[in-house]
Amino acid sequence: MNPETAIRLHHDVRIPVGDGTVAATRYEPTDRDGAPFPAVLMAIPYRKDDYITFGAYDPLLRYIARAGYEVIVADLPGTGGSSGVKPQPLDDREGDAVAAVIEWLGEREWTDGTVGTVGKSYGGWTQYLAASRRPDALKAIVPIMAPFSGYDDSRYPTGAMSFKHTGGWLPRMHTFEALPPSYRDDEGRWAEVWRERLDGMADRGPWLFDQQRNPTKNAYWADNDADVERVDVPVFAICGWRDYFSATTMTHLDRIDAPTRLLMGPWRHTLPYQGREVAVECRDRIVEWFDRFLKGAENGALDRPRVTYWTERDGGGVVDGGVWRTREEWPTADGDGGALTRPAADVLSFALTPDGLSRAADSDDPAAAVDGSLEATYDGDATVGVESIHYLSPPLDTNGDDARSLTFETEPAADPVELTGTGTARLRVQSTEPDVLLSVRLVDVSPDGSASLLTYGTVRTGDGEAADDEGGDGGTGDGDGPGPLTPGAEHTVEVPLRPLSHVLEPGHRLRVAVGTSFFPRLLAPRAGATITVRSDATAPSVVTLPGAVHADGFDPETVTLPEPDTTGGPLSSPFVTRSEGEWETTREHRSDTVTVHTTDEKTIELPHGPTMRWRETVRWSVTADDPATARTWTDIEAELDYGSDVVRAETTARTTHDGSNLAVHLTHDGQTVLDRTWRL
Repeated sequence: MNPETAIRLHHDVRIPVGDGTVAATRYEPTDRDGAPFPAVLMAIPYRKDDYITFGAYDPLLRYIARAGYEVIVADLPGTGGSSGVKPQPLDDREGDAVAAVIEWLGEREWTDGTVGTVGKSYGGWTQYLAASRRPDALKAIVPIMAPFSGYDDSRYPTGAMSFKHTGGWLPRMHTFEALPPSYRDDEGRWAEVWRERLDGMADRGPWLFDQQRNPTKNAYWADNDADVERVDVPVFAICGWRDYFSATTMTHLDRIDAPTRLLMGPWRHTLPYQGREVAVECRDRIVEWFDRFLKGAENGALDRPRVTYWTERDGGGVVDGGVWRTREEWPTADGDGGALTRPAADVLSFALTPDGLSRAADSDDPAAAVDGSLEATYDGDATVGVESIHYLSPPLDTNGDDARSLTFETEPAADPVELTGTGTARLRVQSTEPDVLLSVRLVDVSPDGSASLLTYGTVRTGDGEAADDEGGDGGTGDGDGPGPLTPGAEHTVEVPLRPLSHVLEPGHRLRVAVGTSFFPRLLAPRAGATITVRSDATAPSVVTLPGAVHADGFDPETVTLPEPDTTGGPLSSPFVTRSEGEWETTREHRSDTVTVHTTDEKTIELPHGPTMRWRETVRWSVTADDPATARTWTDIEAELDYGSDVVRAETTARTTHDGSNLAVHLTHDGQTVLDRTWRL
């Protein structure tokens, strides 16, 4: 990579796809010797001319271009400058469109016929979709923090509505849709695209309503899963323990019949070189992957171990508090006796007991750790979750949530206890309601009493036909839940936990917190449930994790990853001239109502002239004893200032258990272009 390479931007690349046109920007490296370069594509729905490219990804795209690649960032059909109207978010048909773009790029005289893809989040999901179509030109992909399913990963993880996304992502997408393309071509095509989009938006109605109308994995979601078994190109995936998609990233890579490598850090939904706990240079690894499979370089990309991961220490969430390690297989434990479904690791089982959380030191049988009989009743608290927000930086102390949960703790650890892998909680539960959201959180409690979230799992049982006493499939409609519970009957419910790698230091305690909410991440059922958790030596409730006790101290083999390389260009977009954000949680004590309030503001001076200004405010609230009171309010103000004229969009959204409303007010130089309110 030559940091001195000049990059020429071509803002108005038009790619024919079906009956429409995909708009793209080309990052052309200018120091070519006449030979064409391979192409790298990023395909996104977040407006390639402003919000996402020049608000975030431009440094990554320039880095790859300077390494000798034609880099193209494209608006998906129905978004940004592309023609058409997007029928729904996370639409499987986008895989066909992206595959067509890949083949088109492979046929350009300015490429050498080979194409790779890169992108984060939605831009990772489109890669899996396109790769499953197996376009000839595609040779490698780099999905970063990517979902695999519109339902399971994104909108209804474990069967419960993603209330966080309902308040933020969906209204944001509607605001993107209302704004015109910020790049204006001389022929006026931008205005035609805008008019078509506004007409289609009015006719189609809000995606927000579609989500709320389809809470189970029905026909609406049927084609929203990436068919990863059809992916046959090498995959370098990047994710983080605190990201939304860490669990499925681990499981789905195993289903790909092609070389795969995974970099898993302590990150949230952010690029690794902008991480808080540890920031590392990942762009060199991305280029190394493309060099190997697009240029044929024998660079050792496949000599690296299959998984490179960060093990957290010092309580977790501490800057530089951990080490990098590698392994070939990721250990996963089931919930039935602690059997490993992967080799090369031990299993630790922690049983819930009347005295707390206990592990039988000299036995693999978790029942051996139970002395007496546990029967603990919990009335529920709908505000639990506001201090266990895994993606918030810096992480919060979870003691407030834990005090409102059913908790069990170990004695202080005498030796380091390593927890590395994907575990599960298996609970004996009786509920007063058939439909309940069970949440299990694992917490590291330091000697000073502070508490840090390690991992968590949730399961919503659903409200269909009741399961038998042993549980079963059904409930949420996706076949993965335990099924609705029979009120008054005992059920055994398994709650899958997200993967982690963490060392419980000597003197620290492991806490398991059981609840019936995970607010505002998920929307719990409106009818609050009282649950009773039971455990005894005959049938213990148990948390099982791959791990080991290190009596001689924890001294693993480690590897070193490079720090971010600023000589390769800036780590954040130089086009962002203002970026501010707030996250506040308050509690009204008489009603015991909690409110989470976030504000994000950004100003982007775009290289093609306009200025984008964005202000987004979201609130989520719920009362502790009544989950039916959950609601979210969203207010977005977005502006495109072209110098000669100004377009302004104001979006408001409100969602409760009973329905939603969405309003968009759009003006051009103060004159109303669209003023529409939809109600569900």
